[in-house]
Amino acid sequence: MKAFAFVSLIFFALNANAFEREEVHVALGGWSRHVVSENITNETHNIVAVEYGSVAAGYFKNSFGRDSFFIARHWRYTIMENVDVTASIGVNYGYRGCYGDFRDEQTPCLHGHIGIGYTKYMIEPTIKLFGDAIVFSPEVRF
Repeated sequence: MKAFAFVSLIFFALNANAFEREEVHVALGGWSRHVVSENITNETHNIVAVEYGSVAAGYFKNSFGRDSFFIARHWRYTIMENVDVTASIGVNYGYRGCYGDFRDEQTPCLHGHIGIGYTKYMIEPTIKLFGDAIVFSPEVRF
């Protein structure tokens, strides 16, 4: 956990202007389908995450059923009316091995996604690709 806190501190130090937008999105839920991985045990992720400006952070139950936390630099671009594409890169903590569940202890891992969302309404359906997991998660925009 100390490593996660240290990486988070470095992340914020390097992103002094990370809060340039005032938009807030809250992601809730999260259901996935893994395209390649076969040894997963969980496809319901109980995501609770907040995106403020260009920073996202939150909690999720990872694909192996372990409590996980993340912080990431986030980008959101409108590509056409009511359609945004998103991307993020950061770090998460909760996996026991970054590409599987094979270690005895949790370790910080790279965290990132690319995604697309329909933004016409306050509750926005999104689909994101995290590694080989395609995740559907509704977001509430404030």
